[in-house]
Amino acid sequence: MVDAFKSTLEEAKYADFLIIVCDASHPDMLANYATTIEVLEELGCTDKPAIVLANKMDLVQDEFSVSRLRSLYNPVIETSIKTGAGIEELLKQMGETLHELCPTTIYVLPNSRHDLVAHIHRFGQVESIDYTEEGIVVKTRIQNRFQGPLHPYRHA
Repeated sequence: MVDAFKSTLEEAKYADFLIIVCDASHPDMLANYATTIEVLEELGCTDKPAIVLANKMDLVQDEFSVSRLRSLYNPVIETSIKTGAGIEELLKQMGETLHELCPTTIYVLPNSRHDLVAHIHRFGQVESIDYTEEGIVVKTRIQNRFQGPLHPYRHA
């Protein structure tokens, strides 16, 4: 079973961050969580930011497992997809995680490098852009993996 699970998690290698969903109503939730972490370690994915969900909270009879999960990983977002409980908190946490992955950066690009402006528009979010005599000043949020060609123009 772990091999089949491992092939499912192979895609995690390509993710910017992970959402680990635990069935809080399952009697072996903690063992399932441990297996997930073990497979993610084997895949080399434990360095990625992660959000841990304890889902099906509407079906939980004994909160001990959820409390134990909280002691292993904090924060744990308690949700019920069925009732909608915790979804707002999940969305907030996802937004914060994405915000951390895409820091606001200022670049001063040469006026001739409109290709880099296009690159920023394609892969990032432009907060402001000013065309000056010194260059094109772009304040942007762009993931680190797309910043390569921009590094020489990063404003200190």
